[in-house]
Amino acid sequence: MQRISLQQLINELDTTKSQCDNLNPLLNEVSMQLEHVTQESFDKESSPFGDKWTPLSQQTLKNKRGSKILTESSLLQSSINSRVNMQSAMKGSVSIGTNLEYAKIHQFGGKAGKNFIVGTIAYATKIVCGK
Repeated sequence: MQRISLQQLINELDTTKSQCDNLNPLLNEVSMQLEHVTQESFDKESSPFGDKWTPLSQQTLKNKRGSKILTESSLLQSSINSRVNMQSAMKGSVSIGTNLEYAKIHQFGGKAGKNFIVGTIAYATKIVCGK
C-alpha cells in the first residue's frame, strides 16, 4: 500500500471523483488509508498532520506500565475501524472512529473524571463523496 498524507488523499479524492463511474473502490481505498494513518498516529504519538501529542504528566507516568501515550492496554488503538457506506454507485461516505466511551475526551479534549460525563463518539471523521 502506498503511503500518502491526509492532504494528498483529499486532493486525490477531488481529482478522482469527477472521473469515476463507481466510487466504491475509491472509498474502500480511502477507508484503508484512513485506518493506516490513524494507526500510524498511535505509533508516532502525533496527529495525522504531524502535530505531537501532549506529553504525559509525571503523575500519569508514575501510574502507567509504559511510557507511550494512549497505549496502556492498546484497547483504544485496536478499536479503531472504518466504514464505507454507499448510497449509490456515485454517492457514498467513509467514516472512521471507535465506539469506546473514553475516546471522545482524547479526540476533542475537555474534563473527565469523577462527576464528569464523557459521551461517546461513534465516528470522529466522515468523508462524503458523490452527487
